[in-house]
Amino acid sequence: MYQILSFLAGLGIFIFAMSLLEESIKNIGLKKLKDFVKKYTNTIYGGILTGIAITALIQSSSATTVIVLALVGAGIMPLKNAIGIIFGANIGTTVTTWIVALLGFKLKITLLSNPLLIIGALGYLLAENKKYKNLFLFMVAFGLVFIGLEFMKESMKEIANTIDLSKYQNYNFLFYVGLGIVITAIIQSSSATTAIVLTALAEGVIEYKIALLIIIGANIGTTITAWLGSIGKDYNKKRVALIHTVFNITTALLVLAILNPLSKLTLFISKNDYIIAVSIFHTVFNVLGVLIMLPFVNMLEKFSKLIFKEKPVIVTKYITHIDTSLPEIVNEALHKELKRFIKKSLKFYLHTFKISSKAFKNPNYLNLFIDYDIEKEYSLLKKLSSEIEKTALEVNNDEILKILYKITLSNKQIKDIAHNIDEFLFDDNEFLKTYIMQIRNKLLVFAKEFYEWFKHGGKKPEFKEITIDITLAIKENKISPYISITLLNVNYYINNAIKNLIDI
Repeated sequence: MYQILSFLAGLGIFIFAMSLLEESIKNIGLKKLKDFVKKYTNTIYGGILTGIAITALIQSSSATTVIVLALVGAGIMPLKNAIGIIFGANIGTTVTTWIVALLGFKLKITLLSNPLLIIGALGYLLAENKKYKNLFLFMVAFGLVFIGLEFMKESMKEIANTIDLSKYQNYNFLFYVGLGIVITAIIQSSSATTAIVLTALAEGVIEYKIALLIIIGANIGTTITAWLGSIGKDYNKKRVALIHTVFNITTALLVLAILNPLSKLTLFISKNDYIIAVSIFHTVFNVLGVLIMLPFVNMLEKFSKLIFKEKPVIVTKYITHIDTSLPEIVNEALHKELKRFIKKSLKFYLHTFKISSKAFKNPNYLNLFIDYDIEKEYSLLKKLSSEIEKTALEVNNDEILKILYKITLSNKQIKDIAHNIDEFLFDDNEFLKTYIMQIRNKLLVFAKEFYEWFKHGGKKPEFKEITIDITLAIKENKISPYISITLLNVNYYINNAIKNLIDI
């Protein structure tokens, strides 16, 4: 009973750590992280090399899978880029087999988790800068992922230790593949399964071919980590888990089909050294799988999207499935939908500056800094804008279209500087912080007045253009010339975004 509770505790820690990992990745700085990921994984080959490097470095394909799931879940990595890393992780995990075979080394998860937790926790408590706080939180989350895996592994250690492989010498080949799947699913590490197999083989407990079959099963069993990490509503994470599973199972089936000649070839290359032969087999097995599956990357992506379909998001309220043959009714509905769009746009501006929309009614909320998923919010605004445009075009409502285009442009301008706002807020520079705080105050007042004017009419609100004396700030060493260019750009976009609103 205790072992079961420990396993469930490990599972809970793992799932919580996954959520925390995604959140910290989002807050570290989406644009820089996106640029990095795009630079190194924008091709399938770049993704494979990245997967190999990460897995060889951290000695865990499961951990690599967790990182990929977190990046995909955070909306930073496209699905196609993730496929390359998953392929590479399968090759990278063979490094552990060679280490075990050549050095007799057994991976200690705590060697990774403990430093991450110690440095991350202390850094998070002592750091004042939000940017560094999120970086340390990422370290804590990553450390907890390892702890969760360790809990699950240790809780089932007694069960794994009771498996006497010598009792299972004369079963069907599928039995040994299944045994590899079960052991790996239990101890959450294909590397650990490989270590057990190599030890049993070295001691003559099992035959060479049985060892190969169990390792094939271990490669399939390692996909359970991806499925655990995909728990939740995110369909993209489930797609990654499915692709990982399809890839590993397909590779296993292909290798099983040529097992006899491949096993003889690896024995020949290793000069009948069983331990080295298993290591060669493991490497050839995974490299061969990647080479065979490479031409089917697009097919894998389409298949995963077919299985886990994205549920259509209905963004409209008043013009959903409206009959455009009745212009008067449609135009009335369009005006109501436009008001919704404007209100959501104003909230989007506030959210970009980490202001809760509750600050409309309670000014105290202005003192809080709340994180929002700006990318997702902007995407929904674009969809809503597109639906309004489509309907307005059908009934030739030029007035609505004119207003819509200005607000849409305004939204784009605010979205384009969202990452700069994050950088300014996380920066220690007092000049930048003061500048952002002034904008937050002005923006809230303007947003309230503008919405009231649009809703009820009356005098159009005014907005005094935000000005900053960049030259003086540089002379007084308040900002660097490099930052001044970004600051001018941000200031220009904010003023233009609001000007587009006032001009409607």
